[in-house]
Amino acid sequence: MKRAVALSMILALLLIASAYTPRTQAFRIGVQVGDWFKYKGTIVYWWAEPDVPFPPHMYAFILQVYNETEWIKYEVIEIKAEARNVTFRVTNHWKNGTETYYNLTDNMDTSFTMMIIDADLGPGDMVRPAYDWGFGYSWPPRYLNNTITVDYIGGSPRPVKVLDWVLPAFIPGSYTRQIYWWDNATGIQVRYEVRENSTAYDPNTFERLGDYRYIATFELIDSNYNWGAVIPEYPKWPLAVLTLAATATIVCYGRKFRPK
Repeated sequence: MKRAVALSMILALLLIASAYTPRTQAFRIGVQVGDWFKYKGTIVYWWAEPDVPFPPHMYAFILQVYNETEWIKYEVIEIKAEARNVTFRVTNHWKNGTETYYNLTDNMDTSFTMMIIDADLGPGDMVRPAYDWGFGYSWPPRYLNNTITVDYIGGSPRPVKVLDWVLPAFIPGSYTRQIYWWDNATGIQVRYEVRENSTAYDPNTFERLGDYRYIATFELIDSNYNWGAVIPEYPKWPLAVLTLAATATIVCYGRKFRPK
C-alpha cells in the first residue's frame, strides 16, 4: 500500500510538469498580445475527516490559492505561433491586499494547465493525446464533448467548447472529474471545475489520514473584451443543498470547514 501511495504522489507531481506527444495538425491561436482575462477561484464545497489537512495534499495547492485570493489575472505578453506557446503575466491579488506576479507559458499541445486551446474547434476535436504514465497507468485522448452557448453578465451570449472527463483512478476508490469551458473565438479558458473524492495520506509515513471531497471552480469575471462574468448553465440550488447537508454533517460530528 505504501508503494502505491508513493507512486500516486510521484504521478501527481508529474501532472504539473507533464509533456504529451504534440499534435501535428495546425489550428489557430485566437488571442493577441495585450489581451487580459480576470478570474475568481472558489471552493464551492469542502468536506473532510478531522485529521485531513487543507489542502489535502501538496499537489492540491491550487485550493489554497483559490481560498486566499480575491482574483487572478492572466495577461498575454508573448505569442510564439510556431512553437504554439502563449505566455501570460499572472497577477494574484490576495485577500490581504498584496499582489504577486509570475510568468506562465502555456503550450497548446502539451501543458497541463490548458488555459488556452485552439480557436474554432468543435465536438470530437482532440485537445490532448493519450499518454502512458507507466506503472500500468495511462490517460486516454481527450476530446471536446460539446458546444454550448454561455451568457456573460453585461455581455452577449457566446459559444463555448466543453471538455468533461473523469480521470482514470490510479488508486481504487479515488475519483476526480474535470470540466473545462473555453471560449470558441479566442480559445481562452472561461471556466474550470474540479470535483475530487479521495483519501489523504501522511506524506512522510504514508499512513491514512482520512477521506475528503471537494468541488472547486475557476471562473472568468472580467476581460479586455468586456465579457463580464460567466453565468453557469446549471442551477445553483443543487450545490446549495449539498453545502447545507455537508454543514449539518460537520456540525453533528464537531468538524469545521477549513477554507474561509
